[in-house]
Amino acid sequence: MVGNVTAVVLSLVNFFLRYSNGETGAYPGVMWLSLIVVLLLLFNGWKGWELVYQHHVGVSEGSPLPR
Repeated sequence: MVGNVTAVVLSLVNFFLRYSNGETGAYPGVMWLSLIVVLLLLFNGWKGWELVYQHHVGVSEGSPLPR
């Protein structure tokens, strides 16, 4: 959850920098922020997959599906 909130905050900072500085005002910085956000989201997705498929967090194995 902390990683997702961090990604949202970094995306808002990225948007603010792009909006306030124009099209090419803060070019190297906003590219690095975008790369960090993508890496954070990939890492969070990987850890979420691991929780569900390997550790069965949030999975009910004993009860059948309702009809």
